[in-house]
Amino acid sequence: MAAVELVKQAKDDLAKFKGVPASSVRFESAREVQFTDSSLGCPEPGMSYLQVITPGWSIVLSIGADKYSYGAANGSVVRCDHPPVVIEGGGPTPPGSGPSLH
Repeated sequence: MAAVELVKQAKDDLAKFKGVPASSVRFESAREVQFTDSSLGCPEPGMSYLQVITPGWSIVLSIGADKYSYGAANGSVVRCDHPPVVIEGGGPTPPGSGPSLH
């Protein structure tokens, strides 16, 4: 799945989670990464995950001054309480130079 589609999924999820229109969610950055397991960098306590390197995307969105992190891969996006845990990846994609969301 293309990064732009994963970012759109993350934006839609955040808008629903916060109860705001999707138009108020801003794209901050996306970078290709490799997650340490199948949690997409966002493990939940008490859950177990496949211990396999998973290529995907670390996505940062914002609403106003608040920033929100997502891990994404294989058509799935996961909202994180912290920046996703990754083992390597490229640098961040600055706003305006990443996936076009217009």
